[in-house]
Amino acid sequence: MSTTPNHGSNVANAMIPTAMTPPLLRMPTEVLGMILQVFTSPLEHESDEFKPHWCSSVVDCSALEPVSQTCRRLRDVVQSLPSVMKNVVVTESVPLDCDRLQARSKDISLNVYISFFYHTPPQLGDWYTSEVSRIQELHLNRLGHLSLDYWTRLLSVSWLPPKGPFLTLPTHTPELRHLTLRGVCFLPVNHLTSLTHLALYDLFVPQCHINILKVLAHCHNLESLVLSNVRESLEGRSSPPPELCLPHLRRVTLHQPPVSRKLSLYFSSLPRAPHSALQLLDFPNESHIIWPLVSKYSPGAHTLCITHHSEPRVGSESTESAGRTKRTLNPDRGALSVTTIGGNGAFHAMVPISSRRYFAPMAMLKDVLSDKPSLANVREAWLVEVRATKPIFDHDHDSAMPMYILSDSSITRHRLAVAVRPEIAALPALEVLVHVSRHSLEPNLYMLPSTKDASFVSRNLKTLKLVIGHGLGKKKRPSLNRPVLKLARVAEGLATGNYAFLDTLILQVARNVVVDNEEMLAIQKFVPTVKIERIAAVPESPIPEYCKDPVARSSWLGALW
Repeated sequence: MSTTPNHGSNVANAMIPTAMTPPLLRMPTEVLGMILQVFTSPLEHESDEFKPHWCSSVVDCSALEPVSQTCRRLRDVVQSLPSVMKNVVVTESVPLDCDRLQARSKDISLNVYISFFYHTPPQLGDWYTSEVSRIQELHLNRLGHLSLDYWTRLLSVSWLPPKGPFLTLPTHTPELRHLTLRGVCFLPVNHLTSLTHLALYDLFVPQCHINILKVLAHCHNLESLVLSNVRESLEGRSSPPPELCLPHLRRVTLHQPPVSRKLSLYFSSLPRAPHSALQLLDFPNESHIIWPLVSKYSPGAHTLCITHHSEPRVGSESTESAGRTKRTLNPDRGALSVTTIGGNGAFHAMVPISSRRYFAPMAMLKDVLSDKPSLANVREAWLVEVRATKPIFDHDHDSAMPMYILSDSSITRHRLAVAVRPEIAALPALEVLVHVSRHSLEPNLYMLPSTKDASFVSRNLKTLKLVIGHGLGKKKRPSLNRPVLKLARVAEGLATGNYAFLDTLILQVARNVVVDNEEMLAIQKFVPTVKIERIAAVPESPIPEYCKDPVARSSWLGALW
């Protein structure tokens, strides 16, 4: 009686070489599998449409398809690879092979990415319904209205008439941990009790914001939430928001949120658990309700960080001879972020910098930092890439600079500095100021509050740390480049007597940076303690562990995670 060999026996039999076996196929299965694994890559690296907020486990295995069609040995090895067995990618450009999908082991959790703007293949339904119980990561992308009727029948157990905003995923989803919906017109309604990460992008559904809160009411184990560009297709009658119980929610990201009235709905409905954080990215200028968030999400704030993020740009003049393109920084386009960290919470706000929204960073600073009582206990402040290009005086103000000079990068940076320094001088409990400059070799004290400033109340400020990041992160050997740190402007500033409150000055520089001894002696005349610390990388502002999502991979400039 003949029997059909199973998958494991195929691989085992193929390992027996003969005189006619090519050298490649004589390799052990484990070694051959390691070689073939090199030809796989994360789908997010290969697809412009798939940019998840978290490091996705979905892998693009399309390069292995022609390899698997070469011979039975390679086909068996390819199908035994974990990356092939765990990942399912179904799009208009990737043909659907239900037989191959059904042949996979039933004991392995799946990572699934489905994207169909046009009609979805009907054979996908049977496979999806039978395998949904072992999907641990699900990404549904661009399921437009042309596919809506099909997905309604596939996913809907109870459907709100007529074509309401809800779809019901199959009830039994014990493995589902990560769910991403992008560019779809529906939301799930069933209890996703195992879900830990939820991301909703570019949604356009009726009464969107109330309905999103209804979804969250069924996600009791949610740890991280991302909402980006969610909009209402139909307002309808407003209904009271549901009561949410999210004891494990630690990180909330609102990117391009709605106007203030809708934004306040999330602030009032989302519970704030201890040791949790909120980041608000690219929000509208009319968000006058922002300032209470500092006290709500970072009560008793002890650390403040203000960062100017420069947008990487690619210029034709920076193309290297080897064919690689060197990325430079564009200071005229970037983002400004403000982070406040308290004993059991953190708040992070970011707005982009561009010629169309040039006053947005100034408005954001005013909104976030206007709650002075919430910042009364800030003891440490970080200024990252916020640099003044000339001394700042009390009569300097942002509106005095004409708009026709916006294309000047030095003016762009100086206007931010003019807006930031009064906020630093108004921190009564400030003890340590850390000023990070990643590229300049000529630091100054222009951002340091002066005793002559009208707003100066930082009587406890005793320590200044200047971080010089020049030369860090480059591949050249330190011995080949010996830049000299220029401290003349620092000595000139100290000689004015405006910074006599300083007790300690710490200079952090790369190992290959040369420090002039005479300039150090000139500084030591005015500051009792001067230290030089050699560093291998630019230090980051201290971020609590609950702000560090181990699977986060944000693509937004200026995001905290």
